[in-house]
Amino acid sequence: MFAQLLAALETDGVVRSERDQVRLASHAIRLTSEQQRVVEGLESAFLAAGAAPPSPEEALGRLGVKGTEKHELFQLLVADRRLVRVKESLFFHTRALDAIQDKVVALLRERKEIGPGDIKDLLGISRKYAIPLLEHMDARRVTTRVGERRVLRGA
Repeated sequence: MFAQLLAALETDGVVRSERDQVRLASHAIRLTSEQQRVVEGLESAFLAAGAAPPSPEEALGRLGVKGTEKHELFQLLVADRRLVRVKESLFFHTRALDAIQDKVVALLRERKEIGPGDIKDLLGISRKYAIPLLEHMDARRVTTRVGERRVLRGA
């Protein structure tokens, strides 16, 4: 009964639901100027960091805010899908992930298979980032793991 009611309200444009959250379609989050500064600073930090992002604590701390990825302003970026959790407390900006994927796909088209060392060299990063990025691309069905190497899925 509830599911039918919720579906009808969504169809009518009254509410929007995503996973386990329901809100009025007209609801908009309003941030203070300080909160907006923090959100914009977080997004800029993760975008600029590219393939070697800071931890949520580091990024928040640089903006004068104490907290972790559970911080409500950090969670706004995650909920908005501007930041993506790749592993535990390792987050990347969505545009950075897209750019990384483009580079990896181009390298795979050239070499047919790659390993963590190739990703480290390509992106100038450590294993701390390379392994989670490869696992993320496996999960996104971009690559397939064959032993310690990766190949393009469907190639």
